[in-house]
Amino acid sequence: MGGGGGKLAGQLSQSAHFSLQLPYTVLGLGRSANFLDHLFVGIPRQPGETEMRKQEWTAIIPNSQLIVIPFPHNNPRSWSAKLYLTPSNSVLLTAIALIGVCIFILVIIGILHWKEK
Repeated sequence: MGGGGGKLAGQLSQSAHFSLQLPYTVLGLGRSANFLDHLFVGIPRQPGETEMRKQEWTAIIPNSQLIVIPFPHNNPRSWSAKLYLTPSNSVLLTAIALIGVCIFILVIIGILHWKEK
């Protein structure tokens, strides 16, 4: 992750004496205005196995949900990630700001073009 510190999350182990836990982990990074530079996802190795089972995704969109499906377990390159983005007011405000800047630049270009003639 950019800016230094990283966050880790792990699933709890299952036991016959307790209820089964959910088969996924929810990890929250809070509201972030910046893209995540790198997101690493890994699963434990089988006993005796030496190869790391992890995959990296880059440039994750902020304030989105990422669902990683680590299947097949022994081939991290085939793991898939699904990104769900919930549009908010910030998307609309960004679009309005972009359109406003484009209009402002067009006005400047038009005035300079008119003065040149």
